[in-house]
Amino acid sequence: MDLAPHGITVNAVCPGPINTDRMSYWERDQAAQRGLTQEEFRAQVVASSADRTPLGRIAEPEDVANLVAFLAGPDSTLITGQSYNVNGGILFH
Repeated sequence: MDLAPHGITVNAVCPGPINTDRMSYWERDQAAQRGLTQEEFRAQVVASSADRTPLGRIAEPEDVANLVAFLAGPDSTLITGQSYNVNGGILFH
């Protein structure tokens, strides 16, 4: 709260699984071990994650980007000290 007097807000964005190419090396290796193409394995990973998510899908990069854009914009000037889960309702233990 030290930054609040200066008009600076601080929030945390906490994404869950995101459908990106970030894990492509891992996916490639795992797919090869299972005799699948990388695309087939990725589809299985995405489906498995989506099955554990109440909204039935995993996040796309735009889901996270839209929240960040909102928090950085003029409509969020009274929002600070918050954490936002962008995960479709999935629970992590």
